[in-house]
This record gives sequence, structure tokens and C-alpha cells, in this order.
Amino acid sequence: NLTWKAPWKKLSFVAGIGLFSQAPQLQESSDIFGNPNVKSEHAVHATLGMNIQWTHYFNTEATFFYKHMYDLIIRSNRTIQRDGEDVPERLTNGGLGRAYGGEFLIRYKPYKKFFGWISYTISRSERQDKPEDPYRLFSFDQTHIFTLVAAYKLGWGLSLSARFRLVSGNPATPIRGGIFDADRGNYIPIPGPNNSVRNPLFHQLDLRLDYKLTFNTWKLMFYLDVQNVYNQPNQEGITYNYDYSQSAPLVGVPIFPSIGIKGEF
Repeated sequence: NLTWKAPWKKLSFVAGIGLFSQAPQLQESSDIFGNPNVKSEHAVHATLGMNIQWTHYFNTEATFFYKHMYDLIIRSNRTIQRDGEDVPERLTNGGLGRAYGGEFLIRYKPYKKFFGWISYTISRSERQDKPEDPYRLFSFDQTHIFTLVAAYKLGWGLSLSARFRLVSGNPATPIRGGIFDADRGNYIPIPGPNNSVRNPLFHQLDLRLDYKLTFNTWKLMFYLDVQNVYNQPNQEGITYNYDYSQSAPLVGVPIFPSIGIKGEF
């Protein structure tokens, strides 16, 4: 990482670059389900950021990033020799990936009774499974992520906080219908282009009310937490009937209140 403060003391720049590795998961290196010779995946991360410290409590940040991924684990239809036997390769390190975008933050640090921040991220993450294939979206690609967080101390040990999220729906692969398999007596789905559609926009408001009692050596907190306050039926996927001729949205958790007690020593 490299940090440089501009002549204008309120402005500073940060840059960084790093090489990262991720070992294969257990099932990927399994003799039965994967390939014991599969290697770690690698990525190069590069970031460039700017920070403006307007006051001691208020600042804005902008960060741009690019990530190049290689040696990604992909499926293989080849047959190879292992321990003198011809076996299916199943998996190999042949995929590429890239992710790029920017993050923007407006933050008011905790001061007196209030703190909060607003953040927005715009990004795109893609992968290429074979050299001859075009790039496609990662399954968890999210183009837009907007978050608003705020908290206020009401007094008498009470504080109220809120979080609002607005996020692009995850990519999904549509099912175009089904073919009946007479041998097994069921229908086999016919997939469309990989990750060619998206779930609808996700948005949710969460609220939390805390009551804190402070003693000499410890604290006791009571809280009421309400997730998805306005009961938004956010779609997380699609469910199909037996022959894939009809579909319905698969929604997440509805409004969910919970209460609790927490002690801190």
C-alpha cells in the first residue's frame, strides 16, 4: 500500500496492489468428486483511492479497483492418466476472471448523538471458462449496491439505528422447459444462456432499538431488532413445477422482529 498526502491537507490518496491465492475446496480436490491435482486459484488486486477529510468527523472517499483472476477451477471433459489408470479429469485450472468498478462513501463518524454513512458501489465481475468462450457474469455479480446507515442516541440509555439497502438482483440462468426422461420417469430441465437474466432489484429496511444499562465493570443491553420493516417480498430465485412448464418467484425472509439481551464485561 502507498499513501500520499496532497499539499491541501484535507486531501490524501491511497494506492495498493496485491497477489492473492485461494486453495481448492475439499470436494474440488477429492479423488471421487474432483481432481486431487487441481491447484490454487490466483488473483491480482489493484486499487486507487482518494479521501477528503472535510472536518474531524466528516469525510468522503472514492476508491476504484480492478481484479484479474487466473487459474480458476473449471469443469473438464478430458480423460487423463493418474497412477497408471485412465480417469476423468473432472476439474482443471483453466479459467480467467475480472472484476472492476468504484466505491463511493460519505461518512459522519460517531460524534455526540449521531453517526452514519452513505455508500454506493458500481461494479462488474465476469469469468471465462474456456479460451474460446465469451466472458459471462459471475453468479454473485451485483452491478449496483447502495447502503444507508444511521444511528442516533435518544438519551436515557436508548438509541435507534436503521439500515437501508438497495442492490441489483443476482444473475440467474433461465429454464426454457423440460424433456421427459422415460428411463428415470422425470423431467430434465433445458437451461438457457448461463446467467443471462437477473432477479429483481433487492431493497430492505432494518430498524433496531437498544436500551443500555451501564454498571461499574459491565454493561447490560436490551434490544428490539426488526428486519425487512415494510415486508418487501424480495425474490432470491425461481421455483418450477414438475415439468418446468410453470414457474414462481422464490422470496426471502418476510418482516422478522426479534428481541434479545446482551451483556458486556
